[in-house]
Amino acid sequence: MVATILGGALSAGFAVTRPAVYKSWASLFYQERIQSSVLGREAQAVQRDIGDRYRELLLARSQLEKIVNDPEFGFTKQIAKQGVDDVIEELRLNIVFASRGANTFRITYSDSEKERAHMVTARLTALLQEKEESIRQDQAQNTARFAEQQKATATEELRASQRKLSEFLAKH
Repeated sequence: MVATILGGALSAGFAVTRPAVYKSWASLFYQERIQSSVLGREAQAVQRDIGDRYRELLLARSQLEKIVNDPEFGFTKQIAKQGVDDVIEELRLNIVFASRGANTFRITYSDSEKERAHMVTARLTALLQEKEESIRQDQAQNTARFAEQQKATATEELRASQRKLSEFLAKH
């Protein structure tokens, strides 16, 4: 009985002395422009690919560096003590990106400061959305350029063929 009381007291003391850890999360829903079923791809493979791509975009050093170097988030003291690389790595370890099924993803960030946990999660979500939109815009522009090049090539081939046809008809 003494061991139980002592164990309970030690557990309560340990729990009280531990710093609080706050978690903040945001859920993202991905909607494809062209359904993967139309392209003949399996939904699970597509979701895995999207999840992997989002995870890489989210945890990229360039993205995390934007947060760490922003004075609004209060990482300046940590940077002075540990250096930028260590703070970025610590930030990366506190971020969890998980697939929640059916093209739904969750970004979770843990921090000892409640307000910073919320702000970092919101910023991570915004950065991921901006990066994804930028990639989509680039892909759309590249596709349009490719289509224009194909059209120009086909037009030139058509003109050459029409010229040859006209020459043939003029001779015969």
